[in-house]
Amino acid sequence: MSCKLFITASIQRTGSTLLTGSLNSHPQIKCLSELFMDNNFDKIVGSYQGYIRRSFLNRLMGTFWKNRSIKIFLDELGTKPKNLFKTETQRRQCTHIGFKLMLNHARNYPAILRYARSHDMAFIHLVRKNLLKTEISRVRNQVSKIPHLFVKDKNAKRYRLPRVFLDPGSLIARLDRIDGQNKAWQQELAKSRSMTVYYEDLAKDPLAEINRIHIFFDLDKIEQLIIPTRKMSPASLAQAVENYDEVVATLRGTPYEPFLLSDNNL
Repeated sequence: MSCKLFITASIQRTGSTLLTGSLNSHPQIKCLSELFMDNNFDKIVGSYQGYIRRSFLNRLMGTFWKNRSIKIFLDELGTKPKNLFKTETQRRQCTHIGFKLMLNHARNYPAILRYARSHDMAFIHLVRKNLLKTEISRVRNQVSKIPHLFVKDKNAKRYRLPRVFLDPGSLIARLDRIDGQNKAWQQELAKSRSMTVYYEDLAKDPLAEINRIHIFFDLDKIEQLIIPTRKMSPASLAQAVENYDEVVATLRGTPYEPFLLSDNNL
C-alpha cells in the first residue's frame, strides 16, 4: 500500500500551517508538519528525529549514513505508516502524503531534495508577496510566543496580540534576507515539478486555491474546506506596528515601499 509524496516548500511565517491544514480537507491527502525540524520533534507526528530515535540502528544510520537514512525514512513514509492515520479507512483512502519543508531544513538535509527530484515528487511553493508582513509576523511570534491561533481553540478570540516594534536600522536588511530566501526556493525548484501558491490568494479565496492544487495533483475538487487557523493580524499595518511612522520613513523610496500600500487584512 503506497502513495505519492509531495512537499510544501516555504519560509517561516508565510501561512504554511493554513496551507497544510486546508489540504487535509481532501480525503485523499494527508499533509504533515515540519518532519525535519530538529527541535520539538517529539510533538510532530511522523518526524524524522522521532524515526532516528526509534532504534539503535536508526540512530547509527542517522549519524554515519545520513543520506541513506533519509532515503529509508521517505521510502517508509510512502508506504502510509499506520501511526499517521486515525482510522484504517483514512489510510486506505489516502493517495498523497506531503510535509512542510522550510528552506533552512532543506539546506540542513540536502538529501531530501535529491530524493524528491529522483522520485519526481511534486512541490507546492508557498510565497507571501508582502515581505513586510512576513517580517511583522516573525517579530510578533518572537514577542508573543504564539505562532498560530487555531479555530478549535475556544480562547482564540480572547487573545490580544501585541503591537510590534520594527528596528528601522535593520529593517531593509531583514526584508532583503526574506526576498533572498524566496528567490533561493525559486531557484531550487526551477527544475522540479512544482506550482506556486501565493499566501494572499490563499487567504482571500482558500477553497479556490486549494482546489487549484487538487487539479495539479489530478484529484477531484472539493466543495467544502476545513480551515484550521484564525487570522492573527489586525486590520491595518498602522495597528500592527507601534513605530509605524518610522517604518514608513525607512521604506520610502525603496523597492519595499509598495508593501505599505497593500494595507489590507491579508
